[in-house]
Amino acid sequence: MAHRKRNRGFSLTETVVTAALSTAVIGSSAGLFAYTVRRVQTESVELAVASQAQELADEMSALVQNCGYVKLESSNGQVSLLALVPSNDLDTDGDGVPDTAAPSSISPAGHEMYSATSYEGFMWTLPAGSTPGKIERLRNSTEGGSKNMLIIDESWASRDGKPRWNMIRNVEFTSDPLRRETTFTITASANLSTGEAADSLNNGNAAEFKVTRVVNWGLSK
Repeated sequence: MAHRKRNRGFSLTETVVTAALSTAVIGSSAGLFAYTVRRVQTESVELAVASQAQELADEMSALVQNCGYVKLESSNGQVSLLALVPSNDLDTDGDGVPDTAAPSSISPAGHEMYSATSYEGFMWTLPAGSTPGKIERLRNSTEGGSKNMLIIDESWASRDGKPRWNMIRNVEFTSDPLRRETTFTITASANLSTGEAADSLNNGNAAEFKVTRVVNWGLSK
């Protein structure tokens, strides 16, 4: 007498164990994916914070190291670093803004000579209440014969329609005329979760980066 072979299905215990293992694997994969996303976002924010502080430090260094004199001025919650810049400067990086001094002449002894005629610089407005601090670029105005009047360069504060310095939290200047050197410390920060500029550095979820530069100046005039 022929017997038909029946396919044996999964028992209840096997089904429960399989479901539990599948859930564990899926949960582990989801957790790893979430961790990877958070880590990538954290590193991206940290890089953006450091890049913004370094870029501002580079621009300040380029101005100071090519000037003849530096002075600091404070008034009404604003601190300005003013550099006496040569009149014959060059645009070495092609961005339309002069950034490097060129000698106006060579002395009989073979030394490069520079002619400094006007001040330019940076102005840091201190935070006030819920209003964050703000860094601005000061340039010499040549309009209407106002040769020695400083104006704020509005275009310098943005790039491609986005703010360039929204993560800058603090800027400090010191200058030593005897040693002919200027020191500036720049602090930048942003929220690690949102990537936005941090309202407070004490919220435990902010990336912070601080850079200090000591720059010598004093071109021959």
